[in-house]
Amino acid sequence: MAEIEVQADAHGAVTFWLDNPAKHNALTEEMLGKLIGDIQYQAALPETRLIVIRGRQGAFCAGRDVSDLQTHAPGAKHVAMEQVRPAKQLADTLLNCPVLTVAAVSGRAIGLGVGIAVWCDLAIADQSASFSVPEARLGIPPSMTAWSLARVVGVRNAADWVLRGRTVRAQEAWHCGLIPQPCQDEAALSHALEVMIQDVRRCGPVALRTSKALMRELDGQPFMQGLERATRVAADSLGSDEAMEGLRAFREKRPPAWTI
Repeated sequence: MAEIEVQADAHGAVTFWLDNPAKHNALTEEMLGKLIGDIQYQAALPETRLIVIRGRQGAFCAGRDVSDLQTHAPGAKHVAMEQVRPAKQLADTLLNCPVLTVAAVSGRAIGLGVGIAVWCDLAIADQSASFSVPEARLGIPPSMTAWSLARVVGVRNAADWVLRGRTVRAQEAWHCGLIPQPCQDEAALSHALEVMIQDVRRCGPVALRTSKALMRELDGQPFMQGLERATRVAADSLGSDEAMEGLRAFREKRPPAWTI
């Protein structure tokens, strides 16, 4: 049975497990809707600090379940837009998520699976991970994924992946900047996630949300204009309850309240 399993721990980390074993975790229309809705719901909770997307059964995500897609007459573009809309909604949800998002890739990431990896703030992987954008082999230009991938790994690397539809292994993905150095195996990947969760717990929740929103807001702006805006945000934050607690905890040599 194809499903999205949601696991929330006591420290604000929420993991979304993609589970469609018959199709290497390809996302059905129903799975896409649930993933989008549940991420939006969990991200709105004040206790949520981190969202992780993983795949069951030794695969990350084999993209969109193409059995849900249908061709249409050239004049019926509204039909096509309705089919494309869920992928765009997923991209919007991840890119605008107020908390840190992480794709933890083990096994194959294909098509929309690569999109998830680049739309998350961070992507980590183990040695079994592979990435491919093969939609052109079906006569479908992978436009959203290609554009997003180019912003992360550069136009030349993205072109080499997309225009050939080839599979990229973890080591090459690391050298291209999509992921940090890959973990040895899935157990090591889980350990790396635990370390990441502990790192996030040490940071103020409001400070992290503000930092993420600011980086999104200033992306592409001229440096001096962005620096001016960042300076105003820094000055405003010094008067926050969270900043006062953090500085007080530092002086008293104790953990701040949000880590307890």
